Amino acid sequence: MAGRGELSHLLSCDLNRPYMFSDIQQIFKDKGTKIIDEPNFGEMFPALMENLGNIDSDTREGSLDMLWEIIESGDLSDKQLISMGNQLAKNLVVSVGEQGNDSVLLRSFSVLLLGVIIGHDETRKEKQGEVFLSLETFLIWFEKCKNYVLAEKDFRGFVPGKGWAHATSHGADVLRNFAFHHLSTPEDHVEILDILSEKLLENTEAIYINNDDNRLARVVVTILLRNQLKLADYEKWLDELLAKFDGQSWVNFADDRQKLIPWFNTITFLRALYFVLVHGMKVLEEVTLYEQVPVLREEVMALVQNMLKQMDQGLNYRAL
Repeated sequence: MAGRGELSHLLSCDLNRPYMFSDIQQIFKDKGTKIIDEPNFGEMFPALMENLGNIDSDTREGSLDMLWEIIESGDLSDKQLISMGNQLAKNLVVSVGEQGNDSVLLRSFSVLLLGVIIGHDETRKEKQGEVFLSLETFLIWFEKCKNYVLAEKDFRGFVPGKGWAHATSHGADVLRNFAFHHLSTPEDHVEILDILSEKLLENTEAIYINNDDNRLARVVVTILLRNQLKLADYEKWLDELLAKFDGQSWVNFADDRQKLIPWFNTITFLRALYFVLVHGMKVLEEVTLYEQVPVLREEVMALVQNMLKQMDQGLNYRAL
């Protein structure tokens, strides 16, 4: 019989008694996050973790929601949270680089949940003045997540019959959580911006129509809110991104989708970023950071607007 004190060892244990998702769901409905006090939770927890890769959307999303609530409940020990995060990080290399198969589900939902753990550490710091992530663990997870985001080649959003894959959005979310965390540095933020550029440019197959552009934009706004970079850093980032299109617009790529799609995804990302800078970003965490206005808001808005004009090349706007 495994109780709360043994949860850190449950990630590698065998399922002696298979639990149906509906059984766990009912217990969670009755007990809420106190399900972790159940004597048989040691058999339920690995099932929930495994379900992150389940092809049934209700099972996958339902398991994600339960694990998410358990993390944010504050009932898990530091050791348990770290153990859980380590398992999620291991999931990120499972068949990474493959496209069009079900392996993306485990990777995508694991990276999303790992981001929840990272964000929970930061929110706990503000609310309780304490953290559970060491610098060493933070850096190990950051490296694994960066490698994953760059290596992920499955750009699908919604998969008919299987629900959301959403690896691009979930990868963006974990980068946002790292940028949000107090241990991230200006150098980390520059690297994250470069990774965003790579995700915009490398995808030559899928148009971002499932809110990926907005999820990517939230990463930039979070970096702005941390206020560790100078205006020159954002200018350099955008100049380098613009240079990849060699002064051409969509009309030059009309018959070449492999060039047109990165161009389109970039311009819709910039529009999403501009929109959020104008109207403010939805409060994603109950912390003061997301209630603030970025110090460089106006200046970066001007940079983004200028890049949009250069990419448009006068086809749709009238200079006033």
